[in-house]
Amino acid sequence: MFKFINDAYSPGFIVGEHTKPSKLTKFEITSKQASGRWLGEHSFPKIIRVRAVVKPTIITNKNIQATLQYNGKVLAPENLYNSYLYSEHAGVQIDLLSLAEVEFAQDCEQQHTKNSDQLFTLPAKQVFKKDFFYQSSDVIENFETSEMLSYLWGFGGFYKPGCKLSDIEQILFSTAIHKTKDKATQIVLYRVSTWQSKGMEIGKKLKQGSLSKAFEKTISKDAFLSLADHINNGDVTCKLLLKGLNDQQTYKSFRYSTISSQNHTYEIYFKKMEQI
Repeated sequence: MFKFINDAYSPGFIVGEHTKPSKLTKFEITSKQASGRWLGEHSFPKIIRVRAVVKPTIITNKNIQATLQYNGKVLAPENLYNSYLYSEHAGVQIDLLSLAEVEFAQDCEQQHTKNSDQLFTLPAKQVFKKDFFYQSSDVIENFETSEMLSYLWGFGGFYKPGCKLSDIEQILFSTAIHKTKDKATQIVLYRVSTWQSKGMEIGKKLKQGSLSKAFEKTISKDAFLSLADHINNGDVTCKLLLKGLNDQQTYKSFRYSTISSQNHTYEIYFKKMEQI
């Protein structure tokens, strides 16, 4: 079949055929000026492990107030972002740093290889970003004695050194009447998982005693997912390139391991997506 394969290349190239008893067939092409490697379309690994880091985006405009009107009386406003540490993030992003290891399918000779940089590479600047909902303008709510209705608003995302990926999630707040004399409007805030434990669901109201809280309509269902959820659900994707060629393969995430929670460094596992 490859009897005249040398005729396909310019003088100076030496082409050697090397067939292995598996589906993986390699052709080595070398010359004084260039060298390259070609692999068949089935040679992309089944699973790849990628080193990654998580970085936050800080909310820049923090001069936001929440004001409660009760029985027609305007109570003293409360500054939202003055005293809540680690709750001032507009979003987080996952930067893919380097390819750590690849795993081929079981019928290939080479199951695992850490020398994957000789064959494959990640394109520069692959980023997954999760946006958190936060207030960019003042919040005013009106309470009546007959029906007290408060909305849950976006407060930004939770992120601090050493926290888990499952802790990096949306924070929601509501307003209430402060019990102390020095303040009038109270801010009540929890991470979304805490609100869920109290009965919060998409499209439903949360009732606590005589106070009914409604979810603010502009916040999407992604607000209920942590960064760990996004990785485990396959929402993070990346591309793997075959060096020297334009061939590439798309992968989606399915799990992760922690390298350093203090520095938010992880290894994310991706599996090959089926071509449509």
